[in-house]
Amino acid sequence: MSSVSSGHLRRLEYFVAVAEELHLGRAAQRCGVSQPTLSQQIKVLEDELGVRLLERGTRGISITPAGRILASEAPLLLDRISQMQEMVRASSRVVRVAYSKSGAPLQHAMVRNFRTENPRYEVSMKSSGSESNIDLVRSGAVDFAFVRPPVDAADVQVSVVRTDELVAVVPSSHSHLPDRVSVQDIADLPIVMWPRSTAPGYYESIMEFAAPGGAPRTVLEEPDYIYVAVAVAAGEGVSFMDLSSAEWLSRGNDVQIRPFQRPAPKVELAVAWRDSLDHQLAARFLRACRQYGTTRYTRERIGTNGRSETTGRRPTQSVRDHDHTRDHDRIHDRP
Repeated sequence: MSSVSSGHLRRLEYFVAVAEELHLGRAAQRCGVSQPTLSQQIKVLEDELGVRLLERGTRGISITPAGRILASEAPLLLDRISQMQEMVRASSRVVRVAYSKSGAPLQHAMVRNFRTENPRYEVSMKSSGSESNIDLVRSGAVDFAFVRPPVDAADVQVSVVRTDELVAVVPSSHSHLPDRVSVQDIADLPIVMWPRSTAPGYYESIMEFAAPGGAPRTVLEEPDYIYVAVAVAAGEGVSFMDLSSAEWLSRGNDVQIRPFQRPAPKVELAVAWRDSLDHQLAARFLRACRQYGTTRYTRERIGTNGRSETTGRRPTQSVRDHDHTRDHDRIHDRP
């Protein structure tokens, strides 16, 4: 099998230009070469293929039957080669990721899974809030950003990679609370939260649930989940977060997790990216995040007896069986 050199590809590009322009002068100008050079390269291509591609006459040029076949197929081949070259270049690029301060351990684990499955990529990470992360994606400062829906992101792509229960995190001194609480069970407790500005939509959706029809009882705001958990452990009040974050934070803090009565509210973790980003890369990143979010994390956090290592309770049906890879959110590799 003969090899394909850059010269072969260049001659194909020259021929496509001639076939589309039907004028050697315009085709040469389009390709950035002189007309004699273009004519000579087309003749080399004809010799390589062993067929005549152009008919040259006093009235100009015309395309032969063999030339029409090549003119039809060559653009497809050149486009495919261009895509392949972009994929190869992308395989060694640095992927820039912004993670949200809410649920950071899970997000780091998802990115680690991406690194494991795609070792040719280098990854750099920075932390910020969901609102700032969307701006980082818009500006091109990062390739992917973890965000907490709902977000105002009509101009970027957003896809959910994990869904968790919203749970209450209470001081250990409140062990008298039922295993599954209602909003009324904790209505007298002050609320400890992170600043609304970091994720306005997420913050408001939680507050609408936690304080329906009334002013939120927020008495303390902390910069991120770790400080929120410390404040709750100190008896400052109750907080609300996704089950994954609550289980991780409860390891080193004197707090207890209380899921809500069914139907329990849900919170989502999503990834945002620009539509102009390489679709193969986007598909790989989302696949790695969803794979970890739906299998490995759950398996690591649930003991052999089926009970949560942190809470001592069995995971709820919605967390255990939820399908996070919804068809309308999937991105398939494009050829």
